[in-house]
Amino acid sequence: MGEMITLRCPKCGLNSGILCIGWGWSRQCYGVVWCPRCQKFTTPMVARDEDFTWPEGANQTATSFETVFLLDDRSIACPPDYANPDKPRTRCLNCCQEVPLFDTENMPCPLCGTKMEEEVIGLWD
Repeated sequence: MGEMITLRCPKCGLNSGILCIGWGWSRQCYGVVWCPRCQKFTTPMVARDEDFTWPEGANQTATSFETVFLLDDRSIACPPDYANPDKPRTRCLNCCQEVPLFDTENMPCPLCGTKMEEEVIGLWD
């Protein structure tokens, strides 16, 4: 299960829109990235954490990174990283540029550096 959040900068007004982050039932994990080229936040699939535990009732044998990636319509624009499927490179879902994960602990605004405010809007499965 994951969260639906928005990030907003109180100083410059940058707003992420709704971002769906966290774990899905089939081992998908979505993180937040900021693309400097597109000037947007996106939520690509990211490598699973070493502390990953399967959700109760999840099918542990039927999925892999490759099959989940190809079935995830948010990822169609960017090809999967077949060279290293356990540690995929994070890419902007708009332009496919490789980008680092957003610092969700400190949450600095990518435009002005002010700490962004996070609002949890809901949950997703």
